[in-house]
Amino acid sequence: MASMLFFGTSCSCGYNAHQSVGADTGTADAAIDAHGDAARDSNVDASHDASRDSSIDAARDAAIDAHTTDPDAEFLGCDPGWRPMPSIPDGLEVLYAENPGCLLNVEWVSCGIGCLRLIEDARFQRAVDDGWSDNDLGFFSIVEGIKDRRAVHNGRIKVIASTDGRVHAAFLDNVGGVGGHSLTDGFLVAVGRSGGNHGSVGFSIFAGRTDGHGGFVTFHHLIYQTPLAALRSPIEPMVRLDPPDVPVGNGLQFVHASATTFTAEVQPLAKMLVVEGTRWRWLGGRGSATPYVPQESVLVGHQVFWLDWAEGSKVRIAHGNMETDGEVFRELPDGDILGLASDGQDLAWVQAYEPDVLGNSYARMELWTAPYTADAASLRPRLVTTHYHGNNGGVLRNHHYVSFGQERDSLEYSLDDGSERRWDNPVGALVGPTVLWLGLDEVAYDGVLPSDPGQGTVVRLSIADAYHAVP
Repeated sequence: MASMLFFGTSCSCGYNAHQSVGADTGTADAAIDAHGDAARDSNVDASHDASRDSSIDAARDAAIDAHTTDPDAEFLGCDPGWRPMPSIPDGLEVLYAENPGCLLNVEWVSCGIGCLRLIEDARFQRAVDDGWSDNDLGFFSIVEGIKDRRAVHNGRIKVIASTDGRVHAAFLDNVGGVGGHSLTDGFLVAVGRSGGNHGSVGFSIFAGRTDGHGGFVTFHHLIYQTPLAALRSPIEPMVRLDPPDVPVGNGLQFVHASATTFTAEVQPLAKMLVVEGTRWRWLGGRGSATPYVPQESVLVGHQVFWLDWAEGSKVRIAHGNMETDGEVFRELPDGDILGLASDGQDLAWVQAYEPDVLGNSYARMELWTAPYTADAASLRPRLVTTHYHGNNGGVLRNHHYVSFGQERDSLEYSLDDGSERRWDNPVGALVGPTVLWLGLDEVAYDGVLPSDPGQGTVVRLSIADAYHAVP
């Protein structure tokens, strides 16, 4: 059986409550494609505390079963209130926190003019996983592991919070990282990527047992979509996908959720997964009109767009929904399309020409836009600027397009007049390249503290104060 698993995890961190064995994230993370996860993962490292007394695991099991105080509460300074999630198959377990605010302090400190960052937390090493904007609030998920192994050492905490200080959810899975074990220990349980909008959050959980040699004997993906308010309670999956529906070794990446729809890129299968309620379907894949690798997916209501990426060949926009097959939305006879983004009012993308021999850079890049439509025949493209200097990805909001720059700066383009504004990244600041969200007045990136590579952080930049006009 295949042992390589493709799913998004960003922190080789360890924590243990209830579970007594975990699995090393390195095996799974090594398989994730080039969107920067590996760069972040490499900043998080620690060693296994082999002297952990197994009696603490038993005490924690009993405490959770009896709904009493977790033995680690004294170390954490609070009691997360861990409870088991229902319907996790094969006798495996993921815990949710009734008191998730215990696990993340959402406070913001200055990092320069017009710059705020999430305050560090001496209890944890951590990395930022995902981010999105909803109703003018920024939302983000962080993967945490206990920094001081004197107390606990296995497992991984995933926290979902927003910029207004609320911590909406925390989950404890069985990806051990620094203190965990490998796939040869018998099982792997992992909370995957997350995304949201319109008050809803979508995420996935992987659960599988192994044969003791790294191969999977059971392999399950559980799909969740729920209102934010339900995340502190036991929630059931909408859909469970087992082989052959999702072949062994495949994982869900780059999750999006609207009020109606959940989507994810499934790799290395190279298909888009669409879920609505208890229904699900594939878009793209071999033999379809869009047979190449899906990347940079965007969800607007029921409609999902993605880049149909053929390595060494064309990159074009594809789209589809629960009721239609995937089809080509826009392609160029002499160029590639990158940086796809939409806020439901507009679409924006980068048209790139004359790639180098490796296909890593282009001689000419242009930013284009159009009013939003799901009908390819109705698309009205308009050139914004021929002087685009960003990278291959971006975020769109309220007629503004933001991308991480080629000089490790941040670039903001007005779709109205093509003007450019820039934030000059201070030397040594480890920020980007992932744009977490674009709000009405700020841009947020993932980052790492230069003084402590184990402290992943969220960096918020005021467009009015941190950016300056580019002549």
